[in-house]
Amino acid sequence: MKIYKALLLFLVLILVFLGTETNAQHEFDRVRLEEIKSASLSSTRIPGTHLPVDTILLYKTNEGRYGKLLVKAYGYNLTLKWFTFNPNGTLHTKGDNLVIRGTYMCDLDSGKETQTSSDFWWQQVSATERYLTPQNGAIFAPYTNCRVHGIKRIHTSPSKVSFLVQYYIPPTHPKACFICAYIPNRANLSPHFRYNPAGREPIGVPKGQHYFPEGVVFEAEYLGSQPYTTSTIEVVIYEKDRNLCSSIINWGQTWKK
Repeated sequence: MKIYKALLLFLVLILVFLGTETNAQHEFDRVRLEEIKSASLSSTRIPGTHLPVDTILLYKTNEGRYGKLLVKAYGYNLTLKWFTFNPNGTLHTKGDNLVIRGTYMCDLDSGKETQTSSDFWWQQVSATERYLTPQNGAIFAPYTNCRVHGIKRIHTSPSKVSFLVQYYIPPTHPKACFICAYIPNRANLSPHFRYNPAGREPIGVPKGQHYFPEGVVFEAEYLGSQPYTTSTIEVVIYEKDRNLCSSIINWGQTWKK
């Protein structure tokens, strides 16, 4: 009976864990209208090589509405998730699987493939050369922000902690990226820690949207001689020579060597 109860509890915990990960939010859903309005939108066509899966584009339609789209599948056909706002910030249209066939056009106000009143043309120059070409005054820009979404401990001892990290880095970001931390934060950095970042030269961490089950891990080890209690950790995404973004997370531990 005890074994049965233990097994049942184990299965419940697995289901809770899986449910949490399944409902994890994509960076696309976090992009706010204010961010779109402040972006440098342009009528310049966007090469297909800049549109791998997980790319986010910001836009203003030919009818003057702002919005965002996510590339879900790329090839001769383009599959998109989109969200177009009304001027007051409410939903105008949205959808998860809008397919635009090669050589066809797209209306992001209605969320339809079209040959009239379009916002872009999915232009096919050859079997490998493609462009998202704005039409009728619509303007676009790639979303270039990265973001740390959260961390989760997978190993904890008094002196060392391993963290899973959930994050987004634009898939076309040109340089290798790495993820590590400042404890307790960058402004009050303790000198008594050694870090093992996520990502190895020369490739770095995978780009795009990544969730906890994908196993991107960094580590922090305490080297001080006296117990040290912290209540925050600042997780940072960085290139070799500069930080790109960071997030201060409430997270406590008493460290002991």
